Amino acid sequence: MKNKKFKYSVVVKYNLQCSYHFTSLKECSNWINVEYPKLVEKYSDLTLEIRKLDNLKIGDRVYVYGDGDCGEGDIIKDVIKYSDNRYGFLLDSGCVEEVDKCYKPK
Repeated sequence: MKNKKFKYSVVVKYNLQCSYHFTSLKECSNWINVEYPKLVEKYSDLTLEIRKLDNLKIGDRVYVYGDGDCGEGDIIKDVIKYSDNRYGFLLDSGCVEEVDKCYKPK
């Protein structure tokens, strides 16, 4: 898991608020075709949005949405798996943030 570079996120909204993270468009498409229909069956009214991520990996310096762009940001120290296709980053600050919330400084 240490070499994962997250490139895509699928954000599911309405009766379920959740994000799923993928390392390739193929992996993302497969999940949409196989797993998303199961969620729709379970939670009914859902929508999804595909987002392109900053290709983040361990060692990258990132900011966290909601924390502002001040300072130098944090460094990703590890990847935490919450469940299948749901990940977070352990940052050098000690915080764990969902992959979607992290972005590279400009």
